[in-house]
This record gives sequence, structure tokens and C-alpha cells, in this order.
Amino acid sequence: MNFMHRRTLRDILLNRLLLAISLAGVLFFFFLPNRGLLEWSIRLSGMLLLSHIFIGDYQISTIPKTFFILLWITAILLLLSVIFSGPHTDTHRMYRVIKMLIIAFSVHCLSRGHLDERAFFLFGAILAILIVWQFIARSFIGMPYGAYSNPHYLANLASLTLPFLFYYFFVAPRPYNFLFVPLLTLMAIDLLLKTSSRPAILGLVVSTIFGIFFLVRSNKRKWIALAAFAGACLLLYATNYANVTERIQNLIVNLPTEERVQFWADTWKMLKHNSLGAWLVGNGIGSFPDFFRIYSIPKYNFFSFPHNHLLQILFDNGLIGLLILVTAQALLLFLMVRLTNRAGDLNGRVFISCMTVVYVTWLIFSSLVFGFYSRFALYPFAFILGTALSLAEKSPGVPSMRLVNSNVNGFTPLDGSGD
Repeated sequence: MNFMHRRTLRDILLNRLLLAISLAGVLFFFFLPNRGLLEWSIRLSGMLLLSHIFIGDYQISTIPKTFFILLWITAILLLLSVIFSGPHTDTHRMYRVIKMLIIAFSVHCLSRGHLDERAFFLFGAILAILIVWQFIARSFIGMPYGAYSNPHYLANLASLTLPFLFYYFFVAPRPYNFLFVPLLTLMAIDLLLKTSSRPAILGLVVSTIFGIFFLVRSNKRKWIALAAFAGACLLLYATNYANVTERIQNLIVNLPTEERVQFWADTWKMLKHNSLGAWLVGNGIGSFPDFFRIYSIPKYNFFSFPHNHLLQILFDNGLIGLLILVTAQALLLFLMVRLTNRAGDLNGRVFISCMTVVYVTWLIFSSLVFGFYSRFALYPFAFILGTALSLAEKSPGVPSMRLVNSNVNGFTPLDGSGD
């Protein structure tokens, strides 16, 4: 009897559908938002991940080298911060890096299992629920930023969700893709434009142009896509919907006095007072706010990050950390473009292309809005990173793209799925 109970508990812990639910909880409570339930979802994912490592089939010896490189990079950054700048190192931000690793490795562990279409529906349903709820909250309940206290949080949801809606339009069965996906897309676009978040709009525009030029194979389709995108931008400009045109013009005119420019100037003043050691290894993860209040003008001295990932990494982690992280992110972008070009089927190619657009959007928007060691930057990056490295494991060719494949008449089993 005890054996049966142990066997049942083991089967529950090693059921990858449960891991998918825990990761879906991380995604849902991140965007909802609910910090307490978000943290518990990450803890549950970590517990399930350890179960797969110690009593399941997720053996350390079979984990790809790319994930160990990820471990080494994070370990170097954390150790350099603790060893050389221990008193100024913020342990909470260090824990966020560890949580980022939990999410990334959990995504990879999920990709090793056998899941059916329920996982596909689960993540798609979460995106749909979040968009509808935020649209209702903003448009009908009178909450200007949806369920958020900051417009950039709402823009974060909309900008990172739109590329996936494009993917779901391709793979969802008919007529659902024509009935629901366009409606959700219009909701997300409306949320994005009405947030007044120019970094989010900038990030999505740049990433879309990047995707058209570097990810679309056919020259004919490339120019059609570019013309359609240009037409949409001209329509927004002509109609000035949600005052988009006016906001862009104000940004251009007032750029020298924009508050981010002041943040960057004050951060550079801080950097000029660095010692040689601080230039090399930084002042410690999370040390930025302690120094910024000294060098910034009184109006902004309560900010805890410079709204620029490069400057923050340079101050917190020094030239060594900046070189490591910039090189790693450039290689990740190169990997995703390469995976897109090597995808063996249309659905797989569309999926990786959308992930690449999401990554470029995240690079631009997150750098201008969130601190690098904030949960708003690290947790979405963890999903992007885990998915990209998991897909790379299935390369070369990514012939079946089993995680994201579907057929014309319906879904096929997702075998091998996946501050």
C-alpha cells in the first residue's frame, strides 16, 4: 500500500502536464499581476524540476551544453558581484536571477516530455483571458491601465502577446482562427496604442521590421509584408488614433529634455567616478539605486535603475559583465534567426519567427522601461531563453517542430513538447 502511494506521488510529480500548469501559472500571475502567486508558481516549477532531475528522466548528463553555458554565465556574474562588491549586492535581485534559471530549465524539461494539445490550448487560453480581462478593465470598468498601476505594464502584455497571436492565427483550427484571433489582435493593438508607451511601440515596430527583412524568405512576401506594415503605420499617422502621431512628434521635439536622457547623463556621471576595479567587475548587482540618489538631480533620485540595460549592466557588473551579457544576447539572436532559416515546416518557421520578434521587442522595450534585474525583465526573458535553447536542441533542421506543429484539420499530439 505504501509502495502504491509512493508510486502515485511519483507519477504526479513527474507528470509534465503538471509542470506545464505551473509554468502557465508563472505566465498568468506575471501578467495578471499577483506577486505572491507568481512566486509560489515559480517555487512549484522549481520543485517539479528537481523531481524530474532526481527521480525522473531529466538527467543532468543529457542537458545540452547551451544550458550549462547559461549556468556558467549567471554563476560568473553572481560570484563576481558577491566577491568584489558584497556589501552593495542586493540578494533579492540575485534570487531573481536564480528564478530566471528555474523558469528556463523548466521550459526545457517540459520540451522533453510527451504532451497533447491541452498544453497548446492552455497557453493560448491564458493569453486570450489576459487580453480580454485587461481590455474590459480599461474600456468598460474605467481602469486607465487595466489591472495595472503603470501603463508600461499593460504595454508589456500587449507588445509581447501580439506576435504570438500572429502565430495562433496560422495554427489554430478553422473557423476559430478567423473568429477569435483577429478580435484578440485588435484588442491588444488598442491596449498598446492607448497606453502611451512609446518604448513598447518602438520595440514592436523595430522588431517587426527586423522580422520582415531577416526572417521572411520569399522576396515577394517580404515586400508585401513591408507594404502592409507601412500602410498600417500611415493609417495610424493619418487618423492619429489614440494620439499616436502627436506623442511621436512630442518625443522628437522634446527629446533633449526627455527624462530618460537625464537618467543616462546622471548615470554617466556615476560611471566617471568608478574605480578601476568597479570599471572591470562593477559595483555589485542591485547597487545602482544606492549611488544614483547621490549623483542624480533631486527630481529623479528615487529611481532604482537608469532605463537603459547597457548602462545598468556596466555599472552593476562592469566591463566584464557587459561583454559577457552583450555577447550572449547577440549569439542568442543569431541562434534564433538561424533556427528560423532552418525550420523544416511552415508552422515551425512561423513560431520561431514570432519568438524572434518577441525577443527583439523585449530587448528594446525592457531596456528602456525596466531594470535589468527586475522580474519584469528577467521572467519574460527566461521563457524566451528556455524556448530558444530547447528548439536549438532539436536542430539541425528542426524537421518536425513537434512542440508547435498542427495539421489542417485540427491538432496533432505535442510529442516532445517542449522590479
